[in-house]
Amino acid sequence: MAVKVTLQSNALITADYYRDYKGGVSQGDQERLHNLINIVSDFIEAYCNRNFVAQKYWHEEHKGQIIKLRHWPLLNLASIYSGADFESTTGSVDSGSTTTMVDSNRTEADDYWNGASIQVETSSGTWEEATVTDFVASTDTITFSPAMSAAPASGESYRLALKKTSTHYLLTDSDYIIQDVSAGMIKLKGSWPRLLVTYTGGYNTVPSDLKLACVWLVSEAFKPESQGGGPGSVFRQISEREQELPAKSIVDSLSILNKYRIPRVG
Repeated sequence: MAVKVTLQSNALITADYYRDYKGGVSQGDQERLHNLINIVSDFIEAYCNRNFVAQKYWHEEHKGQIIKLRHWPLLNLASIYSGADFESTTGSVDSGSTTTMVDSNRTEADDYWNGASIQVETSSGTWEEATVTDFVASTDTITFSPAMSAAPASGESYRLALKKTSTHYLLTDSDYIIQDVSAGMIKLKGSWPRLLVTYTGGYNTVPSDLKLACVWLVSEAFKPESQGGGPGSVFRQISEREQELPAKSIVDSLSILNKYRIPRVG
């Protein structure tokens, strides 16, 4: 029977990785295992306040002289802009060609997005980028240049970023030093009130300790509820760990996750 639940793109482990480590899980439990891996991977990202699997980030906002990227390690630095005030939005493609794209959820007036940059994430996980040359409100059609290598397909995600002020500056290599790739640390030569960073960050290969924490939490969630298992029990033990003593594997998992956790502000 075909497995209906598949792993999400942010899954930290595979079913085979779990079996190799824990054993005792049959192919008949594949769908449940995939579901628990997805749930736990989502929880770990939410707990750590960051993503882990490598992807591209557009116009992440920073200020000052030191940039600490949210989704380290830094794999590729595309650009750093300062001074510009951008309006940005995201959406999903309805249809497109190599020079046009339609999204029926757009509500802006004619020419509103003219001059904006548009980035489309293809189904293969790569990104195409161009500049908007026309927007027709009556048909929700965005025209862009240069032509993309493939037409944006239905369901693909895209991002629009429109510069709202004329004063901006593209920083060059002489304006900053990448201090620590693994920690996503960049030091600028001078302090800046607003910085917009586009980069690729995260892990092409998930660290082994992070995988281990995922395995431990999935294992706890895999237990029958009569034995204190299930996702709800795991997350309750984490949220109420000061009121009751969580399972040792949960405590050990949190000690790993706290190394990757970014504190929430506000």
